[in-house]
Amino acid sequence: METQLFARTGLLIRFNLRRDWKKLLIWVVVLTGLFTAIAAKFDGIYGTQMALNEIVKTLKTPAMISLIWCVFGQIAIYDGQGVCN
Repeated sequence: METQLFARTGLLIRFNLRRDWKKLLIWVVVLTGLFTAIAAKFDGIYGTQMALNEIVKTLKTPAMISLIWCVFGQIAIYDGQGVCN
């Protein structure tokens, strides 16, 4: 039964890629350019160690922790001191 559910999936993907390959390519190029531009801006914004220390201090506030939690994928427990464990 499960093989029948996905029997024509490859065919549908091929048809959609044939029809929309230009749109997909444009999206990939635009997003890559956007991410590259944002990464380049961070060097200008946080170019000094003092600026990096300030953003780290800001990100450790309870408000920022409640918004973004701990960014790098670990489940964090806020210990009340502004630190994610």
